[in-house]
Amino acid sequence: ARHDRRASRARTMTSAGVVSAALNDTNGIVEPILSHLHRLKDLDDDATTLANGVRAAVDARLEDDRSGKRRRAVADAADASVRADAARCARIADEKVALAQRCYDLVDAHITRLDKDLRAFDAALATREAAEAAAAGIEAPTPSAPAVGGGGG
Repeated sequence: ARHDRRASRARTMTSAGVVSAALNDTNGIVEPILSHLHRLKDLDDDATTLANGVRAAVDARLEDDRSGKRRRAVADAADASVRADAARCARIADEKVALAQRCYDLVDAHITRLDKDLRAFDAALATREAAEAAAAGIEAPTPSAPAVGGGGG
């Protein structure tokens, strides 16, 4: 039964066309990847805004320290804001890494499926070619057979 399923799948791959099957399979990963990429762009925008705010607050703090205008209460509030924004940037970075890993996993799984389909297609093609050769009275070479006339000199 297992061999029959393989042979059936191989015939299907040969008749449907490996390219058509691959394109149909690709359509299933486009939407999630695009969704992840849109989310990554939104996260980049948020991180850039936060980083610019942190940079401006740090620059202002340095300028106040240099000029002697530093007020303790204002400085403490600014420091807390900078710490909170920096922590948010770190959380954004973690989410971006997780999204990138999900994209990688989707593409990796897709490539694995394509490799499996290609092997099935190759096996079906070899079987069909062997059957056609046998029907024509030609002995089909086996993959493990040594090359004829390849002694080289």
